[in-house]
Amino acid sequence: MKILQMNLMAFGPFSDTLLDFDSGQEGLHMVYGPNEAGKSTALRALRQMLYGIPHNSPDNFVHPYPRLRIGATLRRDDGAILEFIRRKGRNNTLRGPDDAEVLDEARLRTFLGGVDAPLFSTMFGIDHARLVQGGQEIIQGGGDIGQILFAAGSGISDFRKVRNDLLAEAENLFKPSGKRPRINEAISSLKQKRKLIRDIQLSSQEWEQHDLALKNAREKKQVLEKELEEKDRECHRLERIRDSLPAIARRKELLEDYKTCEDAVLLPSDFAKRRRDTVKKQQIEEHALARTLQNLEEIQQGLEKLAVPESLIRNAEGIGQVYQELGSHRKAMKDRGRLEGLLSGAKSEAGDILRGLRRDLTLDQADQLRVEKAESIRIQELGSEYERLITRQESTKEEMSKLSLRMSRLKSQLAKLEAPHDTDELRKILDKMQGHGDLETAYGNLCREIKKAEGEVCFGVRKLGIELKSPEAVRDLPIPSPETIDAFEQSLGNAESAVQRYRSDKDELERRVVEIDGQIEQLQLEQEVPTEHDLNEARHTREQGWQLIRGHLLNTATNGAADHEVAFVAAFPPATTLTEAYELSVRHADELADRLRREADRVAQKVSLLSDRKTREAHLTRLSRKLKNAGAELKSVRAEWSDLWEPTGISPKSPREMRAWAQQHAMLASRIPDIRDRHTRADMLMSAIETQRDAILRRLGKLGDLQISGNETLSHLVEIGEQIVLRSDKIRTRRKHLSDDLEQRENDWEEAKARAKTIDGKLLDWRQQWDATVRRLGLGADATPAQANAVTEDIKNLFTRIREADVLRKRIEGIDRDARKFEEKVSHLAEQMAPDLLNLPADQAVTDLNTRLTEAREIKSQQQNLEKQRKKEEKGLETTQGRIANIHAELSAMCQEAGCETHEQLPAAEERSARRQEIQSELDGIDRQLRQQSAGASPDAFIRDAQSVDPDGIDRRVALLSEETEMLGLRKSELDQVIGSERAELARMDGSAHAASLAEEAQGILGSLENDAEQYVRLRLASEILSQATETYREKHQGPVLARSDELFAQMTLGSFEGLRVEVDEKGATVLVGVRPGGREIVGVENMSDGTADQLYLATRMASLEACLEQNEALPFVIDDILIQFDDERAIATLEVLGELSGKTQIIFFTHHRHLSELAKRHIREEILFTHYLETSGLVSYISDSDR
Repeated sequence: MKILQMNLMAFGPFSDTLLDFDSGQEGLHMVYGPNEAGKSTALRALRQMLYGIPHNSPDNFVHPYPRLRIGATLRRDDGAILEFIRRKGRNNTLRGPDDAEVLDEARLRTFLGGVDAPLFSTMFGIDHARLVQGGQEIIQGGGDIGQILFAAGSGISDFRKVRNDLLAEAENLFKPSGKRPRINEAISSLKQKRKLIRDIQLSSQEWEQHDLALKNAREKKQVLEKELEEKDRECHRLERIRDSLPAIARRKELLEDYKTCEDAVLLPSDFAKRRRDTVKKQQIEEHALARTLQNLEEIQQGLEKLAVPESLIRNAEGIGQVYQELGSHRKAMKDRGRLEGLLSGAKSEAGDILRGLRRDLTLDQADQLRVEKAESIRIQELGSEYERLITRQESTKEEMSKLSLRMSRLKSQLAKLEAPHDTDELRKILDKMQGHGDLETAYGNLCREIKKAEGEVCFGVRKLGIELKSPEAVRDLPIPSPETIDAFEQSLGNAESAVQRYRSDKDELERRVVEIDGQIEQLQLEQEVPTEHDLNEARHTREQGWQLIRGHLLNTATNGAADHEVAFVAAFPPATTLTEAYELSVRHADELADRLRREADRVAQKVSLLSDRKTREAHLTRLSRKLKNAGAELKSVRAEWSDLWEPTGISPKSPREMRAWAQQHAMLASRIPDIRDRHTRADMLMSAIETQRDAILRRLGKLGDLQISGNETLSHLVEIGEQIVLRSDKIRTRRKHLSDDLEQRENDWEEAKARAKTIDGKLLDWRQQWDATVRRLGLGADATPAQANAVTEDIKNLFTRIREADVLRKRIEGIDRDARKFEEKVSHLAEQMAPDLLNLPADQAVTDLNTRLTEAREIKSQQQNLEKQRKKEEKGLETTQGRIANIHAELSAMCQEAGCETHEQLPAAEERSARRQEIQSELDGIDRQLRQQSAGASPDAFIRDAQSVDPDGIDRRVALLSEETEMLGLRKSELDQVIGSERAELARMDGSAHAASLAEEAQGILGSLENDAEQYVRLRLASEILSQATETYREKHQGPVLARSDELFAQMTLGSFEGLRVEVDEKGATVLVGVRPGGREIVGVENMSDGTADQLYLATRMASLEACLEQNEALPFVIDDILIQFDDERAIATLEVLGELSGKTQIIFFTHHRHLSELAKRHIREEILFTHYLETSGLVSYISDSDR
């Protein structure tokens, strides 16, 4: 399928923008757009045109959702055309060209070959991010060939991550040797629940006894708790009263002190500080008032002393003007003397020049010598022309001499050249041989390839660990099929898993038995734990003693009773009589019964441990039998596995390793036909070499006496023939070059001779014009141009000096005129303001006037400054007086607040207020303390209660209450122990509800375990299916895809790599490696640079795409800026590969980089490349290679 047109009718920033992809058979279409031109939008539009615009499309910022439209025209491989419009919506979004007819999506799917949107994006689209991700996956995957081919063929660049995620999620559920995964934890928890259910037992009669004992203990405890509460309450009341007695006494003292100051006015806490600050401010302001009055008096005295000369101030502008002119006046007077000297010099120079030209003339008569400008120019032109003619005449004579010498040399060289051979026939033979290529190099390369291939096969055979007579014998080995290997891998895996599982369970049981023994021993070490059996034996022994005593009392003793009595007494040392021994037996039985009740938990724990140990020992016996059977089964499967490989003479490793071994063997065996084919081609090349060698020998023999032995190689004979042809061609070329050069030199000599004659004629004409021109300067015809130019230059200098003298004279007259005006101004000013200066020179009078003006201005400035200071001080005086009035008012208000007549009485009022506040604060603190001690009562009520108690008897009463409370506590503790013991016994015996709860919990664990097990199986199956699919894809496509990837990789890396090769790594896995030119170095993918890994991924991706196109409907390959990190050379190589691929399917290459577009223009044929430009306005311009 090919996209003929894509019309962005209303999408993103575009409106009625047409991308025409119709040019070319399929074509490499580059869509270039700078940033913000909508390149990414156009790329999204292409995909959404085929598969629909998503509900939350971001491309509605210009056109609203209802108006979004993308038009398209598609052509299928069979020539069928589909024209449609895609709009945004939930249903019926595929419309006809009129945007009214609703088209069935099935029509479009026939053009897409059943490829859905995700598959189109992965298989028929690639961007820079996916290219880099694919390269990184190759590096991280260690070059696994199956993974590389599957990822490239499917377009899934994160294949390894998907597989690792599946395995990681499965391991989070279950590990054969783990404890923390959910399934492992659930199995362990289920076992514990089932054990607890079995351990629970019931006994109704004993339960009733323990239940009654528990009720009695609880009733006694309630009575004790009530009595304890009353004792404790009374004890706390006395302690609170005792602790509060000092505070009550202090409260009484403070109330007495309060009466002495209760009439004091309570002042704010900051009153004293405010009073001190106000008094301090009053002192500061009064001091400032006195300083201001003193300043005003000093200012007035200063003003009375100043006298300002107003006449000078009024005429300050006139004085300043003449003072400014003083500098110019002095400079002009100084320049006048210098100008008079220059005037005298100019006149003297003019006279000297005139005497050199005409001694009979004076300066006043110099105008007779004036030369017009036209005459001066004419003289210069004739002089320049003379120089040119003389130079050309000399140059022409020299050229003719050189040409004569060159012609003689050329004739001599032509005479010495030998005659060339006739090499036309030899040239034809060599051209024909060149058309066949370098056969000897091809033969040598093919031989090296054969040797290299045979060496690689032999090396591979040695790596497989087998010895063969020849490489061909590798095909004859009876290797088991992959299915057989897979079956044994499963059988061995199951047998090994069973052995490992039984061994792990056995180790766990043995470890648990050891732990149980340790717990039992720990109970024994703490104190031997009695059992029901011990108690029964003690009671039986006590009964025997009673029977012996009863026999004595009733005189019913039987024969042998004396021996029983001795044995009974001996069993209870230090008893010496039967009565003492019986008392000890009764005491021992009672102690055992008491301990059984007190240590019910430890007794139950020991019984439980003993039962658990017995159960586990039985389970351990069964596990040992299962482990032995599983070991025998594993040994049997391993024997069958070894027998399977016995015909090959190989001692097999694991099925997984032997599968890789078999794959490597199959790869080696597949190379044998290729080696045989190369041998055949080598024989054919050798025959062709001999034929061509005989032909060139015959022709060389006809050319005359050549030093040829007949044993030369074809390349040597070709080299000799080419040298002969080249030498003959050089002789012919040399002869023609010399003849042409001689002819050209002869023509040049004739031309130079004609030029010399012309120059002689022009020199004659020049002399006639020169004679008429210089005669007016008083020079003869033999005068040179240099002499004429010197005379005209002197005349020019003469009149220059005369003009300079006239200018200097006028400047001196102007200076004298300005000096007179300046003196008149100064005299007028001095007469008005300083008659005493009239007799002084003008410049001195101006200086004195300016000095007096400066002094007058300083006096005026002092007067103005004093006036400003006086105003400022008067304003400050008013402000200070106002602040003082405010301070007096503030002090009066404070006196009124404190109830004082003057502010001097305020400190005493402050002290009485502080004393009252201090007492009140301490009283408040005591009252708070008493409220805390009164347990909710008011302080007065608590004080009355305290006064009713004898303080001397409080400690004795508290001590008595504490003793009584302690005794009650001990009795309560004993009852708590009884209650705890009875509860534990009842909990141990009454297990029906607990057993049901445990069964319910076990059933819940089974339910979750079932779900987790199903999920674990799904994950492991998915991982295995993915691995199997990878392996199946590799077996099916390894040959053709790798062969094409080999070519593309070498081309994209510019020969840095010769190609690719399949190797077996140290783990036995087949991996892909790069081969340097000449096979001198093998580079694993982990040692490749990121850019090279990207190119390897791209090569395999494009090779897989080509294989897919051979069997399926062609779809456009859409590329988004994948070359942004390629250098220019590798980018060009990749563009050329894309150009080749465009012969099979349409390529649409989107890019932001104009540089890539320019590279493509320079290196891709114009009938393949078509460039489309997205402008920032949203318009598209199309440029084909023919417009470049």
